[in-house]
Amino acid sequence: MESSNNKNNFKKIETQKLLEDSLGTLLEEKTFEDIKVSDICSKAKIHRSTFYNYYNDKYELLKSRLDKYESKFLDFLRKYKIEGKLVDSHVDIMIEILKYFYFNKKYLKIIFQNNREGSIVKILQKYLEAYIIEGVKDIKQVRSDRPYMVEIMGNFYSGAFISVIGEWILKDCYITPEELSQYISDIIMQKVFI
Repeated sequence: MESSNNKNNFKKIETQKLLEDSLGTLLEEKTFEDIKVSDICSKAKIHRSTFYNYYNDKYELLKSRLDKYESKFLDFLRKYKIEGKLVDSHVDIMIEILKYFYFNKKYLKIIFQNNREGSIVKILQKYLEAYIIEGVKDIKQVRSDRPYMVEIMGNFYSGAFISVIGEWILKDCYITPEELSQYISDIIMQKVFI
């Protein structure tokens, strides 16, 4: 019985990976918004009913794939937190975030080329926004007269950061993660003008 469960679990994982890979291939050809479930199934060479055994729609499939990236990304960032406090400067953390994006640039370039204003970029922004909010809450006391400050700040910085990262990736990472991090830091710290 246990062997049967293992076999079923392996088949489930294999099918889900096939669907995720098929979605990734289709993202090289067209925008996420233009991709249909039938396109994914055709690319994966599986029946639509099989797709619906695992996912309710293409958004759930995308979220599943991004959740795996998010999990890896958050594991990657956790080494910069000890007892709930950020242990490095914002520049060091930003460099590590940019390196992560740099090493995953092939997939991210497809996302930014085909889905610039679409839902995938918004999901990436929300992940980053949550990380910023968590980090700020860990290291700073929020002003009591500004109850929405952290939320607005997280939205502002994550939107700007995703926009800059998108341009950087689309232009084939024309400067190093360290250089880009320093530019962003200088802007945040208002060190732009002489």
